[in-house]
Amino acid sequence: MTLEHSVPTHVLPLFSNRSIISFFKFRTTSSQVTQISYQLFNTSKFHQLVPKLLEKWEMVAMDSLLEKKAPVHLVYYEHLKEDPISTLRGILAFLGVPEDESRLNCTRTHLKGPYKREGNREFNPYTTEEQLLMVQAVKRVNQTVQLLGYHPLPHYSIIM
Repeated sequence: MTLEHSVPTHVLPLFSNRSIISFFKFRTTSSQVTQISYQLFNTSKFHQLVPKLLEKWEMVAMDSLLEKKAPVHLVYYEHLKEDPISTLRGILAFLGVPEDESRLNCTRTHLKGPYKREGNREFNPYTTEEQLLMVQAVKRVNQTVQLLGYHPLPHYSIIM
């Protein structure tokens, strides 16, 4: 994956051990909603994917932070979820796009929805070594974020 280094960028350095699980489910079924057997997470196919996805996440985050010649606007998913309107206002200001109150009001009225996927249970398919890799990757990105003067990453629960 090659990133354009001369374009202002929003970086959303979301790390979630659940995102690896979701990606594996999607890759296995080509569907966002189909459930799979939990035994599939105890296979070499899953455990070979984990370090590859961690490496990709870290590479994209670091490349976005360190290789950009244009401004970078760091957006944390947790802040977007907690206060979407203020976060959107910050994104618009960064891009130099005037705020449109009617569109922000429209967004404000559609923040909650009836959709909730059924059948997702909490479980931990990761080995101790994979969890350690996650902790190390998040620490490296967080150190870089702070060295560049940004607020630290939100706390990511690595072990479920």
